[in-house]
Amino acid sequence: MNIALQICYILYDKLFFGIHPFCLQLLNQKDMITVNVNNQNHSFREPVKLLELLEQLGIKNSGIAVAIDNEVISKAQWATTLLVNGNNVLIIQAAQGG
Repeated sequence: MNIALQICYILYDKLFFGIHPFCLQLLNQKDMITVNVNNQNHSFREPVKLLELLEQLGIKNSGIAVAIDNEVISKAQWATTLLVNGNNVLIIQAAQGG
């Protein structure tokens, strides 16, 4: 992901909770990104949101916790959290047992 998109995302999306049309133009550049998920690299043709990543990997979104670069992301933010090239995603599945 190019630096302009990272700046746009940080300055606009994080502050105003939306994607500015300029950011959308940058997103449409179709940069290839690689995201590490539980120590496995996954490549995407374009930036992907956390919820989309979970869906693409076939991971049910109940009973899990997700952290990006050692920061826990609340479930309410999954649909709006945009992953960037080089992110490390950790998905932890709750387990029952005794």
